[in-house]
Amino acid sequence: MIIQMVCASQRTSVEDVLMAAAARPRWAEFFTDFTAPFIHIEPQKFRDVAKAAGLGTTDLVVRDVEWDFGSREKFARWCTVGSTDWTTDLDDAAVPEFMDDVVREYEQIAGRPGLFLFTQMRAELVRTP
Repeated sequence: MIIQMVCASQRTSVEDVLMAAAARPRWAEFFTDFTAPFIHIEPQKFRDVAKAAGLGTTDLVVRDVEWDFGSREKFARWCTVGSTDWTTDLDDAAVPEFMDDVVREYEQIAGRPGLFLFTQMRAELVRTP
């Protein structure tokens, strides 16, 4: 089988930025007992997890990927759709403000508005006897 996912990397992920925003005083009351709804596994650790599940890793490729949404507004819309675990307990009127905080901070990581950077891992797995 082939699995492709966002994996851990040195760069701060958009999910890391979401978690940091959720912890800020402005938003913390909405995120009491909130836990991260994602994992970004390290590629070497993934090999170990696969092995423990009886799967051998025959190929594993990690690459940096960038998506250019073309504008801050389009990236913010995409982030909003993909961040419903974070925005579910916010008032509808607060969602744009929360996402604006996230997108503004993420722009500092990406280097410019509308750019999304992530590290992708593609692993080929086979069942081991």
